[in-house]
Amino acid sequence: MPLINYLTHKPDTNDSLNILTQKIADQHAIARGEYGSDYVSGTGANTGQMWGAFLCVTAATFSVLTGNAAGLTGVAIPAGTTFYGMFSAFTLTSGSVLAYRAA
Repeated sequence: MPLINYLTHKPDTNDSLNILTQKIADQHAIARGEYGSDYVSGTGANTGQMWGAFLCVTAATFSVLTGNAAGLTGVAIPAGTTFYGMFSAFTLTSGSVLAYRAA
């Protein structure tokens, strides 16, 4: 079996290895900020974009967090914490975050 560079390999079929490889590559790209990021410190709604990770620059609390970790609303998340998922909308109650864009 040939070696695969998981950071640059792009799938050309729908087999499960290629699908998994693409998901891994996408998560690495999000974690490195390759798709860009948004610094948010206000309490307005943030929509119209997909985000794949949040880094809490200061302790942060979300009043809205639409995605697969929505159970974190109302929870004070300490500064320096990074959490991952796929999110389509968020609103801060307090604090500031660096929101990493998904592809």
